[in-house]
Amino acid sequence: MQQMPKSDTPPSSPHYPQMDDDEDEEEFFEVNEDELEEVLNLADGGRSDEEDEAFDDEPVLGPPPERDDAFLLFSQHSSSIFSCHIEPTNGKLAVTGGQDDKAYVWEIENGKILLECTGHQDSVTAVEFSQDGNYVATADMAGLVQVWRTSSMQKVWEYTMGDMTWMRWHHGTNVLMAGAASSEVYMWKIPSGDCKVFGGSGEKSDCGVILPDGKRACVGYSDGTLKLLDLKAGSIVKSMSSDEAGTISDIAAHHDNNLILAGINGKAFVASCNQGKVLSTLHTQVPGGTEEQNVEAVAISPDASLPLAAYGTLEGYLFIWDLAHQAQRHIVHQQGAITKIMWDQERPSVYTSGTDGVLRHFDVRSGVLVQEWLGHRADILDFSRSRDGRYLLTASDDKTSRIFKLD
Repeated sequence: MQQMPKSDTPPSSPHYPQMDDDEDEEEFFEVNEDELEEVLNLADGGRSDEEDEAFDDEPVLGPPPERDDAFLLFSQHSSSIFSCHIEPTNGKLAVTGGQDDKAYVWEIENGKILLECTGHQDSVTAVEFSQDGNYVATADMAGLVQVWRTSSMQKVWEYTMGDMTWMRWHHGTNVLMAGAASSEVYMWKIPSGDCKVFGGSGEKSDCGVILPDGKRACVGYSDGTLKLLDLKAGSIVKSMSSDEAGTISDIAAHHDNNLILAGINGKAFVASCNQGKVLSTLHTQVPGGTEEQNVEAVAISPDASLPLAAYGTLEGYLFIWDLAHQAQRHIVHQQGAITKIMWDQERPSVYTSGTDGVLRHFDVRSGVLVQEWLGHRADILDFSRSRDGRYLLTASDDKTSRIFKLD
């Protein structure tokens, strides 16, 4: 996912020609007001400098879809929405963050805003509720991380870390992790703010995942390296890399606490945390094609009886891979680039979001499209599924977030 950084460059000072001492000053400033408005583009329909900047950031909207399947439309953001999450315990709250430097916590049933998370000075690219729903974290590209208590909607902690690339809550306790463009990985205990910092080698920390055992995390870097972190010791214990050069685009952990699936350029690869090495490379060539696809998103089945992995590409291909037999099961093509993949917790299926504004549901056993949800007119950049399986929440480039009901 690409984000367009805002320009902080102030406008240059106007330069006026030098006047002779005997020049008629009144005549120099005598201009036709209509001509001035036309030159400065400030007549009816024109835009100021601030409006020009906002206009340049406007997403390109596609035509209205044939239908809107959304149960609820949230349209309070004034620019693209980059991130979203559904509160995990009761599924009644949503949080969204966007390019307008804002994050909102709101009710899923009616869209009522409960909290506007103020203080951010850059695009809010990461938002997430803690595993117990007691806290919600919001983080922007400039590195301001804020945590709010959901019972009171009051801020309890904040930290500025430098350019932030990813953020994730621990799945078993109120510990928050985030990666930096300067390669460091931060870990905080919330709300006390006790901090550990995992140093890096200068390469950008692009993505991270906490292993199911809760004791380790795996982080992907811009040089194609995976590093295994010991969270208790606060140290890096292993480093792994494939033969492919490039940035780790996404990362997922297997339920066995050993295997890691990562995407890099035109491949996905499987690495072993226990052995500290790459075990296999999963290619992305399609029948009749000669070039590899660009892997953007990866996911691993949470079902121990279903040893499958899924990875999606910017060319719109979804690959289903059998990890146990090292065999490709299915290749499915959708119209838009795949931006995220999520495995269903109860059924053998995956959800995908696309740059065509469509959310899709595939059966991984057959590769058949089960259902699709329409409504967005631009890229879906993020989505979240409620733990009880009732709702899907989306974040889109069209400035809206939508709630879709699941059967």
